[in-house]
Amino acid sequence: MKYLTQMENLKQTSINLENFKKHLLRIVDLINIEGPLLTLFENIKTKDLYLFDWVDSDEQCNRWLIYRGTPEIIQLFVEHKISHADLFLHNESQCYKVDIDFDLHWKNTAMIERSDLPHRYFPDNSIMFEECDCPDASKLRSFIDRVLKMNYRQKTKALKYEPISAITTKFHVAPKTLKTNTHSIQLISNPVLSVPPTDTYYNINKASTKIDPKILNSYVQ
Repeated sequence: MKYLTQMENLKQTSINLENFKKHLLRIVDLINIEGPLLTLFENIKTKDLYLFDWVDSDEQCNRWLIYRGTPEIIQLFVEHKISHADLFLHNESQCYKVDIDFDLHWKNTAMIERSDLPHRYFPDNSIMFEECDCPDASKLRSFIDRVLKMNYRQKTKALKYEPISAITTKFHVAPKTLKTNTHSIQLISNPVLSVPPTDTYYNINKASTKIDPKILNSYVQ
């Protein structure tokens, strides 16, 4: 890397990143040209993904911007659908900044607004993912695929439908419409979530509505 005599002076807010640092696990370099330039990390506590983006250096330290990256946006980068600049601009308006010396000590950690960054810290829009610059592209793709599948399973598991038996007597009936004086409630089964056919589930617009068990006798076709 070419070292400058002095790095850019930045408008920033100092912040302690020691707790953040201890949970980071290095996954793979996305760009490595005579040294890492863009590296993917995972926070093993929160499972969030972070990108370390090299932007500056002097005779003592390399400067990195740290920002969040979703598996979806990183996959788009790996598939050559977006550029390095798109990857960078997709994150929040703030990012972390850290100067790391050659003994891997973190210095001058700070929070910085993207709008306060010098122009040369922004990636060039022409920079795309190149497998020849990634030391282990297969590991990268495998990792992103695993995270995407895990996130999908968690989202699917989080979809919960409360059985009507939780609020009144349980009936094993076919899906029908329950009419009350003020509301019409559609009772539905949910085969997508492999719900046993004997369970009845409900979808109601006004969650505050109370159902009198006596009304359940008024099922109609």
